[in-house]
Amino acid sequence: MIERVYTVDGGYIDYDSSIPGFISAVKGYMPSAEFRPFMMKGLDLLTEKIAVHGKVAWIADIRKTEIYDQEDIEWTVMNWNTKVYSIGLRYMAMVMPESAFASVNVDEYMVEREKKSDTLIIKQFGDLEIAKKWFTDMLAQ
Repeated sequence: MIERVYTVDGGYIDYDSSIPGFISAVKGYMPSAEFRPFMMKGLDLLTEKIAVHGKVAWIADIRKTEIYDQEDIEWTVMNWNTKVYSIGLRYMAMVMPESAFASVNVDEYMVEREKKSDTLIIKQFGDLEIAKKWFTDMLAQ
């Protein structure tokens, strides 16, 4: 069952109890002043569900995203990833954007991420259902 747990202008976070995990989606451009609080809400939601389930997934559905600020990419790698890893998130998936500009942002994110030493496992997918299946398999281990 999928439940919408958070909504802002330009994005939402759903909880899918069948995984269990969250699916965050950003549509268009989300400025830093909105993006960072959106991601921190995701951290709060992850914290709650990890306390209940132990293992929880995070899927970033960025198919409709247009572009991210470079500062937000770096902030995500240096701050958000570190925090979600510290609370127990181990797997993350990205459903890849349709926009070529946003795809470049994903490449930049992966390059920045490689500079960090966390062991957050991140996979990229072209399809949301395949990402969910991967998570179901990973969390079953």
